[in-house]
This record gives sequence, structure tokens and C-alpha cells, in this order.
Amino acid sequence: MPNAPYSGLEIWLEPSTDNDTGLNAFLSFYTPHHPNQLSLWQYKDTLEVQHGTVPKTKTWVGRALRQRKSTFITLTSGAKGTALYINGLSAGTAPHLELSAKDFSGEVVLGTSPRGSSPWAGKMRGLAIYDRELTSDDVWSHYNVWTTTGRTESLEQETVALYKFNERAGNVVHNKGKAGPDLQIPTNFKAPKGKPMSMPWGPDPSGFNLPDIGVNITGFIPFGFFFCAWFSTIRRNSHPILATIVLGALISFGIESLQKYLPTRDPDLTDVMTNILGSAVGAVLYQWKGIRKRLGSDG
Repeated sequence: MPNAPYSGLEIWLEPSTDNDTGLNAFLSFYTPHHPNQLSLWQYKDTLEVQHGTVPKTKTWVGRALRQRKSTFITLTSGAKGTALYINGLSAGTAPHLELSAKDFSGEVVLGTSPRGSSPWAGKMRGLAIYDRELTSDDVWSHYNVWTTTGRTESLEQETVALYKFNERAGNVVHNKGKAGPDLQIPTNFKAPKGKPMSMPWGPDPSGFNLPDIGVNITGFIPFGFFFCAWFSTIRRNSHPILATIVLGALISFGIESLQKYLPTRDPDLTDVMTNILGSAVGAVLYQWKGIRKRLGSDG
């Protein structure tokens, strides 16, 4: 794509109707040096735009993605920042979100995140990329062309890339624009970049998953209890609780690190922390039980 100072992006889609899967990416542009250069995510009926690596620039638009209703999203950058439109109407301007043509370069990842499994269950109907800023009149006109007539031939010479997703068969989505490649649909998806370990303070606005935290803690309590009992029988080990916690941390970190290579799993530091807590609780319970027994025998 030419190194244009301003650019535009149009997406026509049906949002995912699964509200229980957290924050899911439906469109990302990936390069090895800038894996988070631009991505669009759905969380329930909220649209989130992420830009940059550290720190990320995030823009949220609530109630933008209604279930079972086609949605036409437009992002266009200009001198005053990036404007966002939903169904041809302005949803505001984000002065801090500065996009250029290079943000729409690299690999295009649809329906999941380029950094791991984040499956999005909606339907993609069309995608267009422009090497210029789109005016409000352009946005409204294009919205009607896409959604009312469905005849987008008039846009082919305007766009760098135009994907109609109307092939109905095969693994290639053809580009109808004036430049840019066709999209190849792989038989099996593999994240271009290895999945990093998610942090507790990550981007998912759903926050901590309390049921998962409870399972991770209680699941390691027996581990902590029995290994503390074993370490307590070793005379050379004068710190059985500490040894149990360290062992729990190593095992949990190993399990989470291996999940990096599983397509349906994501490594999560929260799981490591809660597993360590469970190990500690189990170890303390064993020691407390042992102390009570010793006090009873001394009495």
C-alpha cells in the first residue's frame, strides 16, 4: 500500500452473537516488528479499536455491535485525528488515534487475534481499504452502496483493496481493488506470532474470571497439602512450605508455557499466580493440621 499520510477502512459484518467468550478480535493487521499495529475487537455490543504496542491506544464505542444486525464500520484518518462511523453516521473522533497507510499493511488476520486463539463467531461481509481520507459524504455514499444496492463495482477504482467475500467456495478471497494481494484462507490457523503470557491487567474489559480463579486455587490446594507433607518428611528440608510453593510455581509456569503451542489454549499469568496461591494454602493447611496434632499430643 502506498505510504499515504491518510487512509480509510470500511468493514461490513454481522457481529458475533456469543456474549460469553470475552474480548475477540475480528480484524487485525500484523507485521513481525509491529504485531499490534491495528486491530478491531468485539466485547458483547462494544467495539474496541487497539493501536500500537506499548502503550496501546484504545478507543471504545458502546452499543455499536448489535446482535443479528449487520453493521458497517468506517475508520478514516485525517489532520484532526481518526474519525469513526457506524452505519454511515459519525460515532466521534479520536484525536489520539493516529492512523496512516502503513497501519493497514502486512498480514490481514480475520476472525481471531494474530497473537493467539481469540475466535470471533460473527460473519464478515466486506472489507475495503483506501489510501486517502474519507469525507462524511463518502462514508454515507459507500454505506448505501454496500448495504442497500450491494453493487460495489463503483468502488473498485477508489480502493487499494476491496474484498467482497462472495466467492462461496475455495480458500481465496479475491481483491477487486486497484492494488494489493488476494487473501489466502489457511486450512489450519497458526498465530503469526507466538502467544505471550497474558497479564492480569490485560486488555479484556471483562476483568478477572472469578470461577476460573476459584478452580485454579482449589485445584492446587491438594497439591500443596500432599507435597508439603512429603517435604516435611525430608529431614534436610527445614522449609517445607517454601519448597512446596516454589515447586507449585515451577509446575504451573511450565504448564502455562506449554499452552503457547496449543491452538485452543492461551498462557495466562493469572493462572500461575492463582496456582501458586492454591499451593500455599494447601501447604499452610498441612502445617496447621500438624501443629494442632503436636499441640494435642503435648497436652
